Amino acid sequence: MTLAVNYYPSPSNKGLILLHMMAKNKDSFEEEAVKLQQYYKVIVPDLRGHGDSDIKFQELTEDDYKLMINDVEIVAQYLEQEGVTSISLAGASIGANLALLYAKEHDVEKLLLISPGTRLRGLDLFRVQYDKPLLIQVGHYDAYSSISVDEL
Repeated sequence: MTLAVNYYPSPSNKGLILLHMMAKNKDSFEEEAVKLQQYYKVIVPDLRGHGDSDIKFQELTEDDYKLMINDVEIVAQYLEQEGVTSISLAGASIGANLALLYAKEHDVEKLLLISPGTRLRGLDLFRVQYDKPLLIQVGHYDAYSSISVDEL
């Protein structure tokens, strides 16, 4: 599996992984990544099936979505090789689900979830336990994410 990424180096020892929403790509966070580069080493992967990474979006199975957690782990390992001592995550939609699922198993400094869904392509959050602070943002007209956040 080949994952394409945009990497924004920084003298900081803190890392930030930005995870895009479904049917988007690593360029979705270009403006934010450039701004945050002064505080973090930022990495934005094309999730499998998206952008320049392997597999076509339309061919993804539920198992492929579940394997995206491994993609996040690989990206985090890269940041650690770059001298990062703490990692934060922000994700939108499917990226939000991935961020929370990754954070429940790993030490994460900060976590931002934008429009998560309790059930998205097998990346279910229905029974996820997470006891650290996090910020969840939902758009005013995003009914599914609003309901999901209430359930969470």
